[in-house]
Order: sequence, then C-alpha cells, then structure tokens
Amino acid sequence: MKVVTFSAIKGGVGKSSLAILTANYLSHAGYRVLCIDMDIQNSLTFYHFPDKAIDSKNIFSALSNDNLKDNITKDLFISVISSSFNLVKLRSLNIKTLSRLRNQIENDYDFVIIDTAPTFDSIVLNAVCMSDFIITPCYLSLFDFKALEFYKSQIELETDKIDNWKILLNKHKEPKTDNPDTELNQYINLYHSTFSNILNTKIPDTSIIQKAIDTKTKITLSHSKYKLYNAIKELCFELFNIDNEPEYF
Repeated sequence: MKVVTFSAIKGGVGKSSLAILTANYLSHAGYRVLCIDMDIQNSLTFYHFPDKAIDSKNIFSALSNDNLKDNITKDLFISVISSSFNLVKLRSLNIKTLSRLRNQIENDYDFVIIDTAPTFDSIVLNAVCMSDFIITPCYLSLFDFKALEFYKSQIELETDKIDNWKILLNKHKEPKTDNPDTELNQYINLYHSTFSNILNTKIPDTSIIQKAIDTKTKITLSHSKYKLYNAIKELCFELFNIDNEPEYF
C-alpha cells in the first residue's frame, strides 16, 4: 500500500482537485483506492457525496476512536473517509496517531490518497508522517516560492519525511523562448536552483480540471482533454511506476 498526501500551506493551488483526479485515475486503472479527507473545507468529501450529510463516519471519529475501518464509506469506485469540522478539536493530536492506525487498512487498499488543509498543524503532520509521498502543488509565483521555502523548513524540522516530499508544478505553461530574462524563465530557474525535488510531471494550464471537478466530466484522450489525461498518467508513472491506462477517469 502506498500513501500519498497532497499538502500545501498556500491555498488555491489545486491540491484537492489533483488529489481527486489522481485517485480517480488509479481507481479506474483497477487499483483499490481509499481517499481520506483531512481538510475541514470538505472538498473531497463533497465531490464524492454531494447530497450526503457528513455523519458519524468520518476522520474525526476515526482518529478519536482509533478506528479507520468502521469510518469508511464507499462511493461507486472509491472508498472514502469523510472530513468533519470537528477536526478543529484535534489540534493537539499526536502526529503519529494516523501512522499507528495504518496497519488496519494495509491489506485492503493499494493506494491511500489524503487531502489536507492549507496549513501546517498536527492534523496535516499526521497525514505527512503516514505518507510515502507528500505532493505539494504550486504555481510559478513569488508567494508560492516563499510558501515552498517555509514548507521545506518545517518538514525538515518536524518530520523525517523530507526525502518523501515532491513539488508538482500546476497550471504550467511552457516557455515560448529560451531567453533567460523572461519572467517565466526566471521563475523556472529560481525554482530548480532552490529545490531538487521538483517532479518531471507538470500539470497543464487547462479549464478542463475545473470542469472535471464541478461536473464530474470524464477525462479521456479526446482532443480537449488529452493533455490533462497524459499529465495524470505521467504523475502516476513517475511516482509509482505504473503504466495501466484506463479508458477514462
């Protein structure tokens, strides 16, 4: 079982959307996938259960009662542990609590995808400490760069997971010129000279992502969607070395 956490201290970088798309790809490729929503905004939860009230089966209950299995709800293809606003009551939670519960689901799933809030607290640290990969989506901007520097310092200070941390460039546009003085190329050079953990995979700048999340539009290899399809496929290959290709996800 591989555990992947999408985590960023800066909001609005596509963390929840990419967690959902990655989980959907893996599930449609035939893998057993569990999603855990550890963000009180509930984005991942609402994606899977838009008409379902968040009840007693959620991550707050799981962490409070040391029980992951009994808090899982199944969607059509994916299993989900929903979020809960009560997570705010667990700010002093031991950061190894979720790791200690991992063995409860180790044999039931191939992948666990965790979405986290745009912060760095004990809830996020629980996800980070459990993870085999921590993915931080970001844009090429000054604020994103500063957020990455802070995240790096904190993950080095508070965990042993710095080697598991990867940066994923989102809404990426390829440079139109090799001129190093252009703003885009300056940012690219700055990021690569500062961070050695930037993934080769880049998520393209496309409105299809929002459509896929808002309307559950299937991502296929059709003309308007193939760039996003290939990016998520490349991400899964780069991280997990899997080359299963679903018809859609």
